[in-house]
This record gives sequence, C-alpha cells and structure tokens, in this order.
Amino acid sequence: MKKNLNSIAIVIVTLVTSFAATSAFAQATQGLCISSFTYEIDPATSGSTYNWGIDNGTSGTEWTMSATTGTSTEIDWKVAGTYNLWSQETNSYGCVGPKGYVTVTVSDRPTATPLSNQICSATQGATRVDVVTLNLADAGATRYAFKSLTKPEGITPAAGNAVLVADQIIESGDFDIIANDAYTNTTNAPLDVVYTFVPFSATCGDIAGEEFTVTVTVYPEVKAPTIKFQ
Repeated sequence: MKKNLNSIAIVIVTLVTSFAATSAFAQATQGLCISSFTYEIDPATSGSTYNWGIDNGTSGTEWTMSATTGTSTEIDWKVAGTYNLWSQETNSYGCVGPKGYVTVTVSDRPTATPLSNQICSATQGATRVDVVTLNLADAGATRYAFKSLTKPEGITPAAGNAVLVADQIIESGDFDIIANDAYTNTTNAPLDVVYTFVPFSATCGDIAGEEFTVTVTVYPEVKAPTIKFQ
C-alpha cells in the first residue's frame, strides 16, 4: 500500500507525578531516534512547581533541555543511548514529592547505503535491462519516502516503469517497486538515472533518516548493424 507523508508528528510523552507518598518513583519507557521531543506534566496541580532533570549524559553533548522548570520541556536528544528523564513536584505548601521517571532509549536515525547498478537499454532484448538487483529491501529500513527521480536528456523510461510522486511512502510489500524499471539511452555515452529516497525505521516512527540514492547507469542503445554487400 502506498501513502503520502506530508508532516512529521511531535510525540508527547506524559509524566504523571501524583503518586502515593510511599512510592519512590513511577517509571515508563520510550523508544525514539535522535530528534527533539516535547514532554509535559498531565495532569498538573494548580499552584505546584515542577523541576526536570536527566540522570545520564551531559547537557549540550548527549542532550539539551529547553527548560528545567515548568509543566513542559523540550529535549533535543543528540546521542544514542539510554537516559533517565525525571520530573519532581513541589506543591504550594513547599512539600516535595517523589520523582516521576521515564527511561528513554535513543537510537541512531535509520541509514541506508547508496545503491548502484548498470543496465543495458531496454531495446536490447534478452540482455538484462531492468534494475531488479536494486530491490530496496536490501537497504535495511522498514519503509521509505520517495523524494525525486533525476534522468538526463537522452534517457527514455519504459512504459511499465513505476509511477512515483514526491513524498510517497513505500511500505515493505512494495520494496521492489523499482525492480523492473527499464530505460533506453539514445546517446553515445552511459547516462545515470538517480532515484532519491528517505529511510524510516520502526524504532523511529515518523522521524526520517538521511537521504540516500539509487543510481542506475544506462548504457547506450545498441542498434542492429547495417550490412553492406556488393
């Protein structure tokens, strides 16, 4: 199934700090990739103040926190690792409650190695003419967004090539969507057709990885020789 992804969602993780006095902390878990996320207290107690902190890593290196007090904060997670994020309530009477924790596991954004292949023009009959060896499942992501297709003058796409639009999402069932694309090169030199994709992974949700390319070098069309006789 093909879908369009037009925006990146901001995920809100709620920290609840109104536990029983005998509880040392309440813990939740979050998995994400290197990115910025917003956290908030819900529900927040009127008249209370809330402090935020992270037990692991170094501010400015592994992470940056936008605010250390208040009912919300944004954290820019910079380095993969596991971190203990907490918030602590002080009520209007000056009583300090236990810390509420979220264990945040940060992963690197998905990456994919650029792919390349060389093919003959589509008119070459029995010679391999498609890009079947570029099946996108080999690139290591769980889905992709198509960004662009660049083809120079002198390149003619085959009638059965995949029709892709900008930001189209390619799910696992369609990873071979360009496997049978074929082209004819009407010039006298090899020419490159370049597809650009963005990888996504299940861990990252809607956080995109770095763009990568699939380059298909199309060799010049070989035409039937002219035979002369006397």
